[in-house]
Amino acid sequence: MENKREILKVVDLQKKFHKLEVLKGISTTFHENEVVSIIGPSGGGKSTFLRCLNLLEQPTSGQILFDGTDICTIKGKAIDHCRQRMGMVFQQFNLFNNMNVLKNITLAPVHVALQDLRKTRRKNFFTRIANVFRSKEKKRPLVPLQTSKKQIVADAEQNAMRLLGRIGLADKAKVYPSPSRADSASALPSSARSP
Repeated sequence: MENKREILKVVDLQKKFHKLEVLKGISTTFHENEVVSIIGPSGGGKSTFLRCLNLLEQPTSGQILFDGTDICTIKGKAIDHCRQRMGMVFQQFNLFNNMNVLKNITLAPVHVALQDLRKTRRKNFFTRIANVFRSKEKKRPLVPLQTSKKQIVADAEQNAMRLLGRIGLADKAKVYPSPSRADSASALPSSARSP
């Protein structure tokens, strides 16, 4: 493809379940702003292929190069970081009709990040209480809070817009998934609409 940046390259991807070879040496390239459909018969390996691309399923062999990095070699928390930079829509995507596309995309990352923030705040709270009863040299340090709810939402929206931009859908961020829902949402008072 001319002048299109390569964002995902699959090289000789194979996936076996015991003796059943589901993916047999798949090689392909995906470029920026490209929309791709994977079509085939039931049981042909379409979902397995998508799951491998996002490391929800570990490939048996081959490479998946995401922005030049072989993600098949990534382990642990780095996999989650990689997934945060990659967007996929599966067969049963179930968007919320009362939320625009941007809100649908940011809902889960914001929820997870806020859970982490609450967990850190809770840990710091109990550390403060325990430190009251500890001697000066045994006091434990607090976990630094490096974000806020406002920053979490802003970061999620920025990431979502980046992902939408990569596939040429940034202009659809404020669109509601269902046209009938968008009409009814615009008829609601602004206080009743989702932000």
